[in-house]
Amino acid sequence: MLLNAQEMRFTVVLEAERSGQGQTRQELVGRYEQYLLDWMGIEGAATYIRSYWDNPQPEHLLWLLDVLEQRIHNYGLATGLLTQSGFLYRLLGDFSRASDCYLREIQAGLRPDGQAGWGTLTALCNLGTVYKKQQDWERARLCYSLALTLNPNYFEPLVSLPGILEDLGQQMLCLSRAYRIRPDEPFFKSVTAMLCAKHPQTAEEILRLIKATSAFVDLAQPLPDFLIANPASALQSLLTQLPQNAVPSRDAAGNGGPLGSLQEIQEVLAQFASDHSPAPQRLSIYPSGNVTIEKMTMYAKDSHGKVSVKEIPGAVLQLAYAPDLMVRVELNTPNCTMYLMYELPNEDPAQQTLKSLASETVLARAEAIFNVLSGWIARGLLYQSQGQWHCRAQK
Repeated sequence: MLLNAQEMRFTVVLEAERSGQGQTRQELVGRYEQYLLDWMGIEGAATYIRSYWDNPQPEHLLWLLDVLEQRIHNYGLATGLLTQSGFLYRLLGDFSRASDCYLREIQAGLRPDGQAGWGTLTALCNLGTVYKKQQDWERARLCYSLALTLNPNYFEPLVSLPGILEDLGQQMLCLSRAYRIRPDEPFFKSVTAMLCAKHPQTAEEILRLIKATSAFVDLAQPLPDFLIANPASALQSLLTQLPQNAVPSRDAAGNGGPLGSLQEIQEVLAQFASDHSPAPQRLSIYPSGNVTIEKMTMYAKDSHGKVSVKEIPGAVLQLAYAPDLMVRVELNTPNCTMYLMYELPNEDPAQQTLKSLASETVLARAEAIFNVLSGWIARGLLYQSQGQWHCRAQK
């Protein structure tokens, strides 16, 4: 759990015992980066609950949305929580909020190089469905194609794409591949009937052709018609649809970084403070003065015992006072070093001593800073109680 929170990744390994040898054989199944598991189980619980609802009423959906929102604001993001919220908003018919949730999931799952993490697959596909319902065919195709670029054998976009494609050959390519992956899927007949709406007598013939063509599909090769040449740039074009205050600062090229000054890091910390303000004052509890640029005096001894003094500037997010609790970020391009610092008790106020509870060096990018802060929350190093921020060492 701690390793997942620190590195934002997890690995699935298949382990089998060698017959009669008393040894085990391990095989890597998948490595998922920028993926923070929901160790509290809220994402899984939400899936289970809504899966067993028959004709859910709006109040039921709003209740589950509130559960997800409280989980996010109290403990930070975990992969899939925003996607769940987006699906619930879709059921409520609020496509604007649904797309915002999916876009925020995609943004949170970006890798430092601007590529999509595995946790964004479902969000990308669902966002495509929202655009499809809004008849925004260009963005819908982009979302489905990005999902297939990440995973060429992702079933859902393969069966969703044909509904927005005009070329029958491309439709057949998608459906044949989907049939090869899930030949027993019951709704293939309804999909082909929809495609043959103008000529329903051809539906059975199209279905037979899909089944026959599927035998020649090579699942090891992606579909070239739906590969995105520059996924990072395409993702950034999608993220421009988010409200300006929902996306951390990015460079003019839209590549998710790098952050080139402490002032830009200051903006990222201010955005984090705004996103995680304790309810009900979520957007107003942190005035602009709580995020500052300050110098810290550092003392160091060399090998000869000589003491040197340096004043190192850093962006500081002040979370609490008396005792002090803060996040400090120092820029050493292309990286930045982040510290979670708290004040040690001291009878003499003039002798304030700050101790570092956690520190990490990451690329100087907005998403990397957000991931570290979310990781500290997920690990319980930083948490909220009764509308105030605390850290584990202050218990």
